[in-house]
Amino acid sequence: MGEERAWRVMREDDNGNRFVVAEGLSQAEAARRVEELTARGHKQSYWAEPLDR
Repeated sequence: MGEERAWRVMREDDNGNRFVVAEGLSQAEAARRVEELTARGHKQSYWAEPLDR
């Protein structure tokens, strides 16, 4: 079977700048981090995406 893909959490601020928040996470952990960061209510946008191999 294949390996689980690594994921990263990204942030975009209100000026359109994008940053890596964390990487090397499982999909579930990345989703949890996005949920936690989004719940803080800041203007930034957060999302999870798979790392390219």
